[in-house]
Amino acid sequence: MKRLPAEASAQAGISSCYHVERKVRGRRGLLINMFVFCSVLTLVLKEIIWGKWKKVGKSGENNNKMFIGQYEHSVDEKGRLAIPAKFRRSLTSGAVITKGLDGCLFVFPKERWQKMAESIGELPYTKSSARAYARLILASAVDVEFDKQGRVVVPNYLRKYASLKTQAIVAGLYDRVEIWSRENWTKEMSKIDKEAGKVVEELSELGV
Repeated sequence: MKRLPAEASAQAGISSCYHVERKVRGRRGLLINMFVFCSVLTLVLKEIIWGKWKKVGKSGENNNKMFIGQYEHSVDEKGRLAIPAKFRRSLTSGAVITKGLDGCLFVFPKERWQKMAESIGELPYTKSSARAYARLILASAVDVEFDKQGRVVVPNYLRKYASLKTQAIVAGLYDRVEIWSRENWTKEMSKIDKEAGKVVEELSELGV
């Protein structure tokens, strides 16, 4: 049956609209897919960038835990000693005080202490020097907390070991803090000043 011109024209129009609708649907689907892809990509990039920033932040925090400088503080009758605010900022996770070398006390951040204790624990206990070092450092250690004035209580046995009386020197030595009696610190620094040239020469031979 032969179609009339008007009918043929209408049919052609319907067919054209159908093709246009298919194209629109196709483009709409493409746009939706592109939108979903971009959204996922954005989330992935955020995770990557945020992860890198978190790593940088952690690295920065570690770098901030460097102790330098020296300060003089009083020790009261209860053994309370103020730790400089500059040092306390790197001891927020906790601190450990123990016997040090040369007649001083060592103060370690909790995480640094954990690593040190583990390394000492791995020393062969069949060696007398290893046993002695473990007793010196580990058996003498005590966890300390800061009061509202930024003070810690130094136990009596540690005060006796370091000859702490009324005045103390709190010195930063990179990864730890040392606590000295003022008298012993003065003697130690005087000795170091006299032997500075020799010390530098010996260290240079070690590549320092």
